[in-house]
Amino acid sequence: MKEQIQTLLTQSLETLVTNGVLTEAPDNIRIDHSKDKAQGDFASNIAMMLSKQAKC
Repeated sequence: MKEQIQTLLTQSLETLVTNGVLTEAPDNIRIDHSKDKAQGDFASNIAMMLSKQAKC
């Protein structure tokens, strides 16, 4: 499942770059098991990686 999520995120990021929404896709996106199961089964650093491009 973890690999499927990674693949889907990578494909989505590539589509966003192709469509001009992002200037580049971050290449070091991590998918980890969530430390708190109340927040879901998996966690990702994608928001932090994309915030740099969004200048948040």
